[in-house]
Amino acid sequence: MEGLGFASSVGIKKFSIKKFICIFDTKFIYMQVIADNPYRVLGVLAGATARDIIRQANTIKKFLAAGQDPPCDYSFLAFSKLNRNLKSVDAAVAKLNFDADKMTAALFWFYKGNIITDEPAFDALKTGDLNTAIQIWEKLLFTEINGRNDKQWEVVSRRNYSAFHNYFVGSFLNNPGAEKAVNAIAAQLRFLESNFYASFVIQVADITFKTTKEELQLIFLNEIIREIEQKTINVTFVQLASILNNNNPVKQVFIKNISQKLTEKIAGQIQIARNKADDKPNAAKRGEDLFKQTKEEIQQLKIILGERDFTYFNSADKLANEILQCGIDHFEYFKNTDADSCEHSLKLLDWANSLAVGVLIKQNCRENTMIIQEWMKKKKKNIFQHYLQKFSNINNFL
Repeated sequence: MEGLGFASSVGIKKFSIKKFICIFDTKFIYMQVIADNPYRVLGVLAGATARDIIRQANTIKKFLAAGQDPPCDYSFLAFSKLNRNLKSVDAAVAKLNFDADKMTAALFWFYKGNIITDEPAFDALKTGDLNTAIQIWEKLLFTEINGRNDKQWEVVSRRNYSAFHNYFVGSFLNNPGAEKAVNAIAAQLRFLESNFYASFVIQVADITFKTTKEELQLIFLNEIIREIEQKTINVTFVQLASILNNNNPVKQVFIKNISQKLTEKIAGQIQIARNKADDKPNAAKRGEDLFKQTKEEIQQLKIILGERDFTYFNSADKLANEILQCGIDHFEYFKNTDADSCEHSLKLLDWANSLAVGVLIKQNCRENTMIIQEWMKKKKKNIFQHYLQKFSNINNFL
């Protein structure tokens, strides 16, 4: 991740929100691991002690029992309404009883590592002023390059490590665009790659809890993968893979994980198509649906692994072969009844050829394309001769 430079647009777009006291209803946090975070449910920061967690839970329960809204806290309700009830409070407390769950939750909630800068940022968030909070953290994260509009990352230090983490969480309090989302994830990964991850772990978990920076990065990335699959964040697997430093040992494990997810989805769609193979009249639709349902996944797999990688090679050829068969089935079923069947089949064969990597599949695509094209020529010739003969018969009759 060294050497990454980001334009000045990395800052959050400005907006204005009126000051208010605990009355919020229109915002929505899209990333579920943040919106439903147990620390957020309880209104405490990551790193809160067990005593603080229990005390806060009891306070919230008293307000709920009285039919009142709990006082403003670190839930930052300006960005999303939180429907707290006794059941959700108890569930949050239970989740934070286990160090592993606490660490996962802490990766996606705010943490006070620098009281001088983090506290003012949190105060801004309580009033809905995300722009001010982000600007506070950005000053610790980026420096301008020779007075230009480009920015580069600061080195992670004791002074700014929590800013890297909080910048990530804060960026996802709304629904950031792709570039801002990628920058935010990159900030979190820079923090987790640093040795200051240990300070974070000590504050969040019990002293007996042991983990490594690599394990934390994988936990974090796997949660991001789930959010991508649920389409709650505007990031692709390709963008996520590009953030990781090639020298980072986590990258190969991560690429293996996302490659497996992509290949499984492609294989699943191929199987769905095969299960409908007997439905010859709808072969063209089956092929078109298969192409559309897997187009994004096979492209991402190609970019991440490369065209020569066996996993990509194998998935692409299986996908191409199934679409090819759909084209053939459509042609064979309609060739004598539907004049447009050839065009539909040729489109499917063209898609199959564009996906195929192996020589054999490409050859099958070319050969079947030639067969269909030759059949089209003969059919057109027969139609021409048919009308020519009718015209001749009319002249003879006259």
